[in-house]
Amino acid sequence: MKGLNSFFSAVGGTDPLYEWVKNEREYSWLKTDIERMWSRYHPICPDPQFSRKAADDLVAMCWQMQFSVLLLDNGFDLSRPPRDAPDICLTHNGQLYWIETVAPGPGDRADAVPSDLNGDEFPEKEIILRFTSALEAKRNQYKSWLEKKTISATEHFIVAINGGKIPSAGFDGGISCLAGR
Repeated sequence: MKGLNSFFSAVGGTDPLYEWVKNEREYSWLKTDIERMWSRYHPICPDPQFSRKAADDLVAMCWQMQFSVLLLDNGFDLSRPPRDAPDICLTHNGQLYWIETVAPGPGDRADAVPSDLNGDEFPEKEIILRFTSALEAKRNQYKSWLEKKTISATEHFIVAINGGKIPSAGFDGGISCLAGR
């Protein structure tokens, strides 16, 4: 796309994964895949700071972008949502679908999902808590959008969750699952 800045143009982010993909030669294939997704997603991206936010949370931003591109690749009609609306606006068979993406992390309090587990340990309660907390936050956002009349109760609302940032959640860790590798 003419005039499109690199997805990896931000400086000073807090996500080490962003810096690795941006700068390390071994991740050049992934950087290329993400740039390709960005060129497809950019025209419908509602947030002008989207690629900047990726420098602080690459998995979450790539999840939103990947989910959108997956829908586009499968022939769904997406349009750019308003800035204060869910991440994705899809029209299918005359119906409007709002999709909100989320990639919860492991948490940072006593109930966080531990990253250093012994072989037979499985932190089921902590993992469930991460997902339910993410869903609760999205439910609260949904209620706010309804109150503000950003979206209507007659329109569909979907939450797409990516567990790649949660240790032991049964996903192929973080960004690798985003690029289909």
